[in-house]
Amino acid sequence: MRIGLSNISGKMGLALQDEIAKKDDFILQVGFSRKNINKDNVLITTETSQLFSSTDVIIDFSTPTFTEEIVNESRKHQVPLVIGTTGLNEKLESLIKETAKTLPILQDQNTSLGITIINAILPTLVSSLTEFDIDVYDKHHKYKVDAPSGTAKKLIKTILATDKNLKGEFYQAEEGPRPKNSLGVHVTRAGNIFGQHEISFTSESESIAISHTAFSRNLFASGALIAAKWLINQKPGLYSMRDVFGL
Repeated sequence: MRIGLSNISGKMGLALQDEIAKKDDFILQVGFSRKNINKDNVLITTETSQLFSSTDVIIDFSTPTFTEEIVNESRKHQVPLVIGTTGLNEKLESLIKETAKTLPILQDQNTSLGITIINAILPTLVSSLTEFDIDVYDKHHKYKVDAPSGTAKKLIKTILATDKNLKGEFYQAEEGPRPKNSLGVHVTRAGNIFGQHEISFTSESESIAISHTAFSRNLFASGALIAAKWLINQKPGLYSMRDVFGL
């Protein structure tokens, strides 16, 4: 399978290069980079349209602005697209949904199996622990731009969709008692944390927590390749990692 990378010189681009090199069924065909880099047997381009030449699927971990360009080009060239970029606005989300009517797109804020499983079982926990305070903890490296992270927003969305009594306004510790039916959201940006997420459920007598820690960006790169291999055989539509893993 011939892969095109939208940000080959970025942190996720480097992780994807590592993972592609380990696998016999993937070929890194072309990569977009504004940096002056060279890679044997790979076309490095500054032209978005060239990403779609002789590629079977595009993997996009970039910025919302560039993701919009990628989505528009994918519509023109009808090349399946895996999107892992976070921080997308409503306009771009709508563009992705509209484009997915004509080609297969997989969009997910986190391509790991662990987070996919947590998000799948979260409704059961939320609906079973209705008298518990719920808190979401989101920890990433100090260079991460969006907060809460795309993964945290994904988990928050699942929680709010399950418990309609919870308020959309998030609670953070301050003076005074905690408001009733509030969802705690706590963000840390420090050091070089790849990604840590935890959801805790706390009552006056006990506490339950479920957490996920990524040890390397290669985790997400590997998940994106699994997604790409699955996506290429799908009909037009908008998919997530739950579809890939059958959850």
